[in-house]
Amino acid sequence: MDAQRPRRVRWALSDGHRSVHKSNVGVLLSQLLASRGVTEDALRAWTVRAWHDAYLLYGMQTAVARVREAIARKERILVYGDYDADGVCAVALMVQVLRTLGAMFFVDIPHRMIDGYGLHNRAVHTARTHGCTLIVTVDTGICALEAVAYARSLGIDVIITDHHEVPDVLPEAVAIVNPKQAHCTYPFDALCGVGVAWKLAYALCGEQAYALLPCAAIGTIADMVPLHGENRSIVQGGLDAIQRGALPGVAALLRLSGNDVRDTNAQTISFVVGPRLNAAGRLDRADDAVRLLIAPNMEAAMPFAQKLHVQNEQRRQLVEQAMVEAIAQVQTQRTSAIVVVDERWHPGIIGIVAARLLDKYGVPTVVGTLRNGLVKCSARSVAGVHLMHVLRMCAETIVQYGGHASAAGLTIAVDALPAFTEAFAAAVRVPQVDVHTVIVDGIAKTTDCTVQAVGELAKLAPFGHAHPTPTFVLPRVSITDVRTIGNGAQHMKAVLRDDVGGIEAVQFRYDGSPSVDVLRARPHDVIVEPSIARVRGVARV
Repeated sequence: MDAQRPRRVRWALSDGHRSVHKSNVGVLLSQLLASRGVTEDALRAWTVRAWHDAYLLYGMQTAVARVREAIARKERILVYGDYDADGVCAVALMVQVLRTLGAMFFVDIPHRMIDGYGLHNRAVHTARTHGCTLIVTVDTGICALEAVAYARSLGIDVIITDHHEVPDVLPEAVAIVNPKQAHCTYPFDALCGVGVAWKLAYALCGEQAYALLPCAAIGTIADMVPLHGENRSIVQGGLDAIQRGALPGVAALLRLSGNDVRDTNAQTISFVVGPRLNAAGRLDRADDAVRLLIAPNMEAAMPFAQKLHVQNEQRRQLVEQAMVEAIAQVQTQRTSAIVVVDERWHPGIIGIVAARLLDKYGVPTVVGTLRNGLVKCSARSVAGVHLMHVLRMCAETIVQYGGHASAAGLTIAVDALPAFTEAFAAAVRVPQVDVHTVIVDGIAKTTDCTVQAVGELAKLAPFGHAHPTPTFVLPRVSITDVRTIGNGAQHMKAVLRDDVGGIEAVQFRYDGSPSVDVLRARPHDVIVEPSIARVRGVARV
């Protein structure tokens, strides 16, 4: 593929699509059920929450026994978590669990710029300084060979709870709870970090752990793990509680962003709550995100919500500037992969830039910035290209790396950057096509998109990774009343008209392509995600 050009887009119906309308559900839901392979008889099962026995997780029994022993002996425990939304949710959850159990504990979250990702010797030293004899990690630690060995040398036990890809050699921890371990027989291996922490919480305090589902739901959505199986149960339970005001901190964030907590869904978490929780760890320390999540009431939460709200705006501005500079670099590349580096880019935003470039160009992407003589990078990949496999093929050019199939972090020596760039492009081998096919759930008319019909789609909610928000094609619509909206005129609003009616639509992050003149010139097939908004208290599509 020529990475200079954004992909052209076409649409195709899902394999399960059927055009026959079922009379007992609306046109949109009928097509969605067929698209997702859900029979109407099975629809009820989507609302049933299924849980697996926490003790089926390998290492859980040992972990629970050691935590209980520490509490009984009044040992001090260090809770150590990652600085992203998944990690801070996991830390907040463990804080509440240990408080409930009467434990003596401290919290430590690494600083992205100072410490970097993972459990480090510095954290172990902190644990020793505070007199801790047990470290419990959440959403991190699976690769911490050196730090765990250092802890053992100081007489400090380590329990690792994590969900990241498991290395060939594991740390010598007292217990490792990670469903991706080869010898773990847990029936669901797609939990995120806070999901694994929630299973530990349930093993420790039983049904009291259900009160912690809001934190688990936020981390599950924000970390973009597949929203099926047990993850659906976590998110359903957590969203129900959030809508009832179970997390004052989230209610405060939503109030500042002009949202009503009663309308919270997975998309609200993805686009409003998650980015603000992440902003804390991207630009500074993530501790305020934890303080927000454990705040007992709105008054206590609001100062932290305000700080995160401001940091998120700063983060957004940094991303927009970096995108302009990154795209300028991409214009000079002709490759099946993208590697762009700039010493001016803030380390906290390179992951977002990588994701945005991936979305724009459709090829595996690495974005890096220079820090202390090294290139700190964040990588994102397309379906079918497993990042960890690709990075293993480039291992000789990398100082360290870790992550998932679709997202990873890595560090490269400056003088090795050209060799890495060449090796990464060679290892990727993405088919060189410049047409991006979007799979949609059905075909609709504007008059099909009623409040009632769109509301019916919620029967299959929550939507997220591996179970995306429903999309439909409005064929041959005229695009009129086009105008830009939002802070910096970064979004586009228009009216879509067909032969039976018209609806308003918004395109987020409109970059001027295609131009307004092209949009107005002739009818287009438009892919839409129908949603309900409240305008002065009145629901409308």
